[in-house]
Amino acid sequence: MYGLVNRAIKRSKKITAAGIAGLLLSTAMPAAAAADRPFGLGALATAEEVAGWDIDVRPDGAGAPVGSGDALAGEEVFAERCASCHGDFGEGVDNWPVLAGGRGTLTTHDPVKTVGSYWPYASTAYDYIYRAMPFGEAQSLTHDETYGVVAYILYE
Repeated sequence: MYGLVNRAIKRSKKITAAGIAGLLLSTAMPAAAAADRPFGLGALATAEEVAGWDIDVRPDGAGAPVGSGDALAGEEVFAERCASCHGDFGEGVDNWPVLAGGRGTLTTHDPVKTVGSYWPYASTAYDYIYRAMPFGEAQSLTHDETYGVVAYILYE
């Protein structure tokens, strides 16, 4: 979209705010068919496709899915799906990151970035774990499993 604006500005000696607004609106408004859009490329995303990507959870908890979990249930899921990389208690294995501990170390000479010190909020941890973990199997945990894992990690 910005490439179109830049090309329009280069071709014209005089560009107006109304002209830029019209160009932006014409590229932002959905059309019925690809032929109706600039260059005739692409397809409109369906509601189902958009919903598949709309999985973010904001720091205030907005966007969090319905579900629940506790540290006891999360410990079982963590042992099965997470411990091979992060250790039984979140201590980290080989080059995989430590998850537990580190509280209060961010202002020290040797900070330890862990969930407890760097991501101390359930919403942020939930968002990352649900979208990206376990490594190589992203988005394979259910909402309840993810809530449980977050509870277990924050407990540790």
